[in-house]
Amino acid sequence: MIERIMTKKVFVAMPDDSLVNVADFMRRNNIGSIAVINAEGKLVGILTERDIVRAVSEGRLDAKVKDYMTSEVIGVKKETSEWEAAEVMLERGFRHLPVVDDNNKVIGIVSIRDIARGLLFFNLRV
Repeated sequence: MIERIMTKKVFVAMPDDSLVNVADFMRRNNIGSIAVINAEGKLVGILTERDIVRAVSEGRLDAKVKDYMTSEVIGVKKETSEWEAAEVMLERGFRHLPVVDDNNKVIGIVSIRDIARGLLFFNLRV
């Protein structure tokens, strides 16, 4: 299950947050993605390093998170297997995948590195 390898300390941003401020926060905390939530705390997008690079290359330092976040984000449940998560990530080209509860609130995040490490660790021990 993805729950055993996900990062439970999830950083979030709001759609109207300043892209520069969020990018600085990500740099200071050494994180590659940040979940974007609405006022009810529900997942509405994800902002990644790739998105920030795109904004910088377009000279959009005045942009908001909502201008560059991926809004067609897929969240998986904590019961999702590592293999299922890996399949979603490979099919969609994602490097980060939010983990959500039944109310679509973010409870964790998993990276492609977490998936690789989890698959190696758990499969080698079987």
